[in-house]
Amino acid sequence: AEAEATAYPISYGEQYRVLLLRSLHLWIFDRQQGPLILKMLVAVNLQVVLLLAGMTPNLSKANTLLYLTVTEYTMSMSPLVILMPQEKAVILREYRNGVFSAPVYWLARVTVVIGHALVTATFSTFFTYPLAGFPVFPFPAKLARWWLAQALYVSTLMTFGLTVGIFVPSALAGVKAVTAPLVPWIATAGVTPPLALLRTPMNYLHYPNPLSWAVKLMLTIAFTHRSDKARDTLVHELKVHPGNANSCYYALAICFAVLFCVGLHVTCKVLSRPDASAGQRGRPKTETDPAAEKADEATNPLLEPSGASYGAIAAAPAATLVDPVPIELRGVSYRHPGARRLAIDSVNVKFAGGSATVLMGPSGAGKTTLLNLLSGRLESGSFQAENGEKRATLDGEVLVAERPTTLEAFKQLGTLTPQEEVLNEILTVQQTLAYTAEMRSPREWSYAQKMGRVEAVLVAVGLEEKKHNVVGNALKVGISGGQKKRLSIAMDLLAELPIMLFDEPTTGLDAAMALEVTECLVSLATEMDRTVICTVHQPPWTSVLKFDLLVVLAGGRVAYNDAPAGLPDFLVAIRAPAPPNENPADHVMDVLASQGAAIDASTRAEPPASGREARRLPLKPVDLAAAPGEAYPVSEWAQFLVLTRRFSYVFVVDPDQLPEVIMPCIFCNVINGLAFRNFGTNTYTGGAILYSLISHSMAVANGISLNIPNERDLILREYRNGTYSVRAYWFARVVTTTWIAVFCGLPTIPIWYSLIGFSADLVTFNLVFFASTFNALVLALIASIVGLVCQTELAAGQVFLPIGDSVTIYAGLLITKRFLKPYALPIFYGLPISYAFEIATTALLEDKGDKGQEVLGYYDIHPNNRHFDFFILHLMVVFWIAVGYLVALNKIAGSKRVDFSAWLPVTLFNSIKCLCAPFLALFAKCTPFKGLFEGLDKPSSAVVVAATPPAKDDPDPHV
Repeated sequence: AEAEATAYPISYGEQYRVLLLRSLHLWIFDRQQGPLILKMLVAVNLQVVLLLAGMTPNLSKANTLLYLTVTEYTMSMSPLVILMPQEKAVILREYRNGVFSAPVYWLARVTVVIGHALVTATFSTFFTYPLAGFPVFPFPAKLARWWLAQALYVSTLMTFGLTVGIFVPSALAGVKAVTAPLVPWIATAGVTPPLALLRTPMNYLHYPNPLSWAVKLMLTIAFTHRSDKARDTLVHELKVHPGNANSCYYALAICFAVLFCVGLHVTCKVLSRPDASAGQRGRPKTETDPAAEKADEATNPLLEPSGASYGAIAAAPAATLVDPVPIELRGVSYRHPGARRLAIDSVNVKFAGGSATVLMGPSGAGKTTLLNLLSGRLESGSFQAENGEKRATLDGEVLVAERPTTLEAFKQLGTLTPQEEVLNEILTVQQTLAYTAEMRSPREWSYAQKMGRVEAVLVAVGLEEKKHNVVGNALKVGISGGQKKRLSIAMDLLAELPIMLFDEPTTGLDAAMALEVTECLVSLATEMDRTVICTVHQPPWTSVLKFDLLVVLAGGRVAYNDAPAGLPDFLVAIRAPAPPNENPADHVMDVLASQGAAIDASTRAEPPASGREARRLPLKPVDLAAAPGEAYPVSEWAQFLVLTRRFSYVFVVDPDQLPEVIMPCIFCNVINGLAFRNFGTNTYTGGAILYSLISHSMAVANGISLNIPNERDLILREYRNGTYSVRAYWFARVVTTTWIAVFCGLPTIPIWYSLIGFSADLVTFNLVFFASTFNALVLALIASIVGLVCQTELAAGQVFLPIGDSVTIYAGLLITKRFLKPYALPIFYGLPISYAFEIATTALLEDKGDKGQEVLGYYDIHPNNRHFDFFILHLMVVFWIAVGYLVALNKIAGSKRVDFSAWLPVTLFNSIKCLCAPFLALFAKCTPFKGLFEGLDKPSSAVVVAATPPAKDDPDPHV
C-alpha cells in the first residue's frame, strides 16, 4: 500500500479533494447534468402533486406512489449510465497515466451522487410530501422518516447507476441495462399485484428489489395516522403491515452497501484492464507486424502521380464536361449575430479554378468562418445590437462560379469536410463508401459502376487493405486517425464536384501522416482540377510549398495573399525575417501573435497562376437553376431506399442496438409471464397487459432517442454536402422504426401471452399484437423527435424517459380514469398507451364472463371502442410523422417557415407511402409489377443525362 501511495504525485486525500471538486463543478455548471436533472425532477414531482392532490387514500393513490418510485428510478440512474461511458476514455487516460487511484475516483463519484440524493430528498420532503396531502403529524417525525427513506432510496439507485455506467460499453447499453429490470421490479414490488398474490418464485425478485422496500416504506409513512379507509387499503388490499416499516430502512442501507462494494470492485477491474478498448466490443485488428504496417503507411502515397491511376472515371459513363470553378470574395465582412467585432473584415481574395489554396492563421483568425461563408452556411441577415442599432451580418459579395453562394447552390458545386472525423463507427470502410456512392454518384450510373468507383477511390486514398475494417471510435477497435482522415476525404471525393473545402484536415496527425494528407489534397487540384481550399494550423514548410496559394488571416483580415514561396520575402519586407533554420509558416504565426492585424502589407488581390494548363474534366453536371429537390445526384426515392438499408444494417450489426433491444424485452416478458401465470381474472390482470405494453414500447423507443443525437453530426455533414434530402432521411428513419417495432414484438409478445395462459384464438392475439406494435411505434416516433431536438444523448435521455414513465400512470390501470383530475385527461387521451391498453384488455377479458365484465367496468373501458381506438392510433402515427418531418426540417435544414399549403398533402401522402415502402420495393422487383414503378428513379429535365447508358446486366443494388 505504501509503494502504491508513493507512485502518485499527490496523496490520496488530495486526489479525493481534486476529483470531488472537478466532479461537483461539472455536475453543477454543465447544463445537461445537474441543472437539467433538477429541472426534470421538479417537473415530475409537480406532476405527482397534481395527481395526488385531493385524492382519497385508495389503490390509485398507492399506485401513484409506485409511479413516484419509478420516476425516481429512471431520473436517478439514466444520466449516470449515459455520462459514465462518455467520460470513460478520459478516465482511462488519466488513470493509466498515474493521475489518481481507482478507489479514490469511485469514492469521489459516490460522494457527488449522495449529495444529489440529499438534494432530491429535501425537495421531495418539503414540496411533494405536504402538497400531495400526506399527513405531517406527528411533526417532525413524519417528515424526517420520509426524508431518510428518500435519501437512502435515491442514493442506492444512483450508486447502482454509477456501477452500471462504468461497466457498460456505451450509453445505449447502459440505458437498456437499467430499464431491463424495471418492469419485473414493478411487477414484483408488492403493489400491483400485492405481495400475497405473487407466485413463490417471484419472491426471489421481490426481496432484492429496492423499489419494493422504498414503496412499502413510503406507503407506510403516507397511509398511517389517516382514516380507517387508508389503513384498510394498506393492510387488507396491499397486505402491508406498518410494524415492518423499520426493516425497510435496514434493507435499503444493505442494498446501498452491497452496491457500493460491487461498484468499487467493478471500477478497479475496468480501469486496470490491460486492453485499450476497456472491454469494448469491436472487430479485432488483423494480426500484422506493427513496424511493417507503419512503414507501409509512411511510404504509400495517397494519390499516384499519374491521373490514370485514379482509374474510376475511365470506367464511368461519359458525363458533361465542367470547367474548374473559381471562387471570389469582394470586400467581405461578416459579424456573428450578437458579436461586437467582425469575424471577417474587408476580405478580398480570389481562388482560381483548379488551384490548391492553404488558409493559415492563429486561433480565432476567421479561417473556419471563411469556409462556412464559401459553402453558403452563413447566410446574410441582420440583428439588433445592444444599443438598438440594426446591423447586417454580411457585407460584400461571396461568389462561387460568379454567382452569389447559398447552401442549396453550393451542394451542387462542392463539399466541406469537417475537422472532426464524422463517420459511422459501426460500418466498415468499404460499406461507408458504398452507401455514399449510391447517393452521391450520378443517377445515370449503374450499381456496378458505382461500386467500381468505390474500389478505385479505396486504392487512390490508400485504404484498399483496410476496406473490411470497421471505422471504430476511441473505445472501439477500428482504423487509425490518419485513415479516418483519408476516409473522410474519400467520401467527399465520390461526389465528383469541382470544389472541395477542408477544415483542419491534418489536425491530430504526425508529420509524416500530415504530409501524406497534404499531398492528397494538392493532388486533387493538380491531377483532377478540383478547386481545393483547406485550413491548416502551423503545417510543415514542405507541405505549404506544395500549394498554389497561401492566404494568411489575422484578426479576420488578410495579412498575406500570394504564392507560398514568397512568404520569406514578405517577412523581410515587414522587418520580421525568419531565422535561417526556422519554419517560415511557424514564424509568421509568431509574428501575427505579437503584431496581429496591425500588419499592413500590400497583398495581391489576384492569386498567382498555378502554372498548369486549365483543363476541363469529367465531373457531375450541375444546374444552378434547378429546384432544391432536383439538385441531388439521385432521386429522393433512391435516397430513401439506400438510407433505409443503411439504418437497418447498422441496427442489426451494432452490438449496442439489436441485442440491447431484443434481450431486455424478452427478459421482461418472461418475468411478466411467470409473475401472472394462471393468475385468474381479477383487477390485477390488467397489470400483466400493461407491463408487456410498456416493455415493448420502451425497448424500441429508448434506443432511438439516444441513437439520433449520436448520429447528428454525420447527418448534418451528409445533408449539407448534398448527399440526401431531409424528406428522404426522415421517412427512411420512420420505415426503419416501423419494422423495428414489428420485429421486437414478434418474439416477445407470444412469450407473456402464452405463459399467462390467455386464449389461443388468432383474432384475439392479432388484436393484442397490433395494439402493442402501434403503441411502440407512436412512442418511438416521439422518441425520434426528442432525439432531433436534443443536442446530446444525456439531454435526450433526460427528456424522453419521463415521457416513457408517463405511460405507466396514464394507461388507465394504476390510476383509473375516474380518479384522474380534469387537467390530467388531455395527457391521458394524448398518449397511445391508453388506447392500446383498452384494445388489448377488452380483447383478452371480454369473453371471461361476468368476472371479465366486472374488471372491464372497474377500468372503465369498453369493447365497442376498439375500432375507434385503432383509428386514433393510426391518426397518431400520421400526426407524429408529420410533426417529426417539421422538426427535421428545422433541426437539419434550418427551415424556420414552412408552406403548409404545399407541405400538408405531400407529407400525408409520404406518411402513407413510407409505411408501405417495403411492399412497394418488393412489388417493384416482381415481373408483373415492373412497369408500375418505372418513373420513380428517372432524372429530372434539369439534370443532363449521361451519354453512355448503364449496362442492362449490372446487378441490382436493392436485391
